[in-house]
Amino acid sequence: MQVHLHQMPYSNFARRKVSKALVQSGTTYSEYESRFNSTIETQAKTLVFLMIPMFALGLEIIYLRKGEFFVKHLVFSTHFFAFYLLMLSILYLVIKVVGRVLAHFEGWGDHFGDLFITAIMLSCCLVYLVIACRRAYEQSWVLSTLKGLALIGVLAIVVQSFRLVLFFTAFYLT
Repeated sequence: MQVHLHQMPYSNFARRKVSKALVQSGTTYSEYESRFNSTIETQAKTLVFLMIPMFALGLEIIYLRKGEFFVKHLVFSTHFFAFYLLMLSILYLVIKVVGRVLAHFEGWGDHFGDLFITAIMLSCCLVYLVIACRRAYEQSWVLSTLKGLALIGVLAIVVQSFRLVLFFTAFYLT
């Protein structure tokens, strides 16, 4: 089973940067890819913490009228990303196991497309955010749902920003 990722908004730019670096360094694509992936693996573990204050900033904007301290948003963001990373780990394992089981049946091997996985992930995040917003910010279910939906948008921006920072970090360290 193979999971196909959507093209990132900056993919063409990144390809041009990498192609230029390969020509300048005389490195083969496979050599560069190996070093780049190793760097990404190392950097992602520390840069993941950048997402917490970025998400907290989104919370600050969404809850601007409520007058909460930024520290509260940081704590909320820390809890959310603990959930998010755990959920991604569990989802990855479930998809691997189910994918291997389904691979034994004719025609069922590759039913976990990126859109399906993204829908599951975003649904789990939305449920978490609605419940957490209701509890942490003491508001109605309707308001929590609306703000939870807005926070899904914030999450998309944060994740794309993280990937962009991770790319440039790995690119310049490789």
